[in-house]
Amino acid sequence: DIGQYTSTNSQYTALILDTSGSMEGTPIEKQKEAAISFCETLINTSSDNYISIILLNTSASIKCDFTNNLDSLKSIINAIRADGGTNINDALIKAGNVLNNVTDSKANKIIVLCSDGLPEHGATLSNGKYTSSDHRWAYEYANAAYNTATELKQKYQIYTLGFFHSLEGEDLAFGQKFMNDLQNEGYYNVNDPEQLIDVFEEIANEIVDPDTPVEELLQRVTEIMKTMFSIALQILYAILKVLVTATTA
Repeated sequence: DIGQYTSTNSQYTALILDTSGSMEGTPIEKQKEAAISFCETLINTSSDNYISIILLNTSASIKCDFTNNLDSLKSIINAIRADGGTNINDALIKAGNVLNNVTDSKANKIIVLCSDGLPEHGATLSNGKYTSSDHRWAYEYANAAYNTATELKQKYQIYTLGFFHSLEGEDLAFGQKFMNDLQNEGYYNVNDPEQLIDVFEEIANEIVDPDTPVEELLQRVTEIMKTMFSIALQILYAILKVLVTATTA
């Protein structure tokens, strides 16, 4: 149940990194720095944090299954190169596949998706959430990815990061809407590559220190109210005792 999210459980994060051609140069290098910092935060916080790296490209690829070996993760991330297209649907499917293989039923299962562009490869659906009025050509790819994300959101927490360093106008507006629609835990927007590390760090901190569940808050409030009621009774008893003593004196 995704409502029973707690930092005391083991956590498995499928980290999707964009390696499409539009990421070449500064964007890919900043994404590497940010991704390594993200992994360091999670794994240095707890050895029960495991990360899988998935590369978003014309077709997605799983570069490593879940591991808490930080050196291995750094090596994989540093070897990333930018080339190819953007198949967000395939990346989400592969993230779902690796998470589905996690046998720990109490584990927190998370997807973090970073992309700098619109979906342009993979499965398409002409009928769905989006139409050509939303975007003239990307909407069919977006429909397929949205449907996949909708299924995944039933089981996993999804964070999305729109790293839109080169989009503008209609493309930017649709990209922001689309990435926001895919998530159920948080959408983050970045235009400046220099801000990417901070945003990845914010997501990492959210994962290692999630908001206190409502059930736990209610339990704390109940305990506080019981304590206050007990104190009030003791004060009332003391007052009555004083009044009785004064009356009989």
